[in-house]
Amino acid sequence: MTSSFQAEGASLLPHRGSARFVCEVVPSGGDALVCVGRIPGESPFSHDGVVPGFVLMELAAQAAAIDIMARKRDGRPRPRIGYIARAHGLSWTARGVPADTPLMASVLLEGSMPPLYIYRAAVTLDGVEVFCGGFSIYVDEEAD
Repeated sequence: MTSSFQAEGASLLPHRGSARFVCEVVPSGGDALVCVGRIPGESPFSHDGVVPGFVLMELAAQAAAIDIMARKRDGRPRPRIGYIARAHGLSWTARGVPADTPLMASVLLEGSMPPLYIYRAAVTLDGVEVFCGGFSIYVDEEAD
């Protein structure tokens, strides 16, 4: 992944405002794509400054969307519409996480048959895993 893509990766998400959880892509040196994210305090999911753990699935899905764009060979990454088609083996070790707190999301592509991509993900808070699991994303390649 190029450093220019790392700089613009989060901006390529179609999500806006409090719906965008990924803040930046960080170099990882491995096969996984790693992002810094946060759930904004103004998010409708935030209640008294705490966000339910299940919302971390969306952070992981946004990181996976960036990974999918980075893998496109056309040289023109652009936002694409994607749907979580399946989730499995999901685990939350925290009922909630603080809003506006940096989180690290790591996604690893386990397999693909475009337009379907299969990922394994983990989200950590202060180095402690608070979410992990697998999911599949269907990407609508025809939508613009």
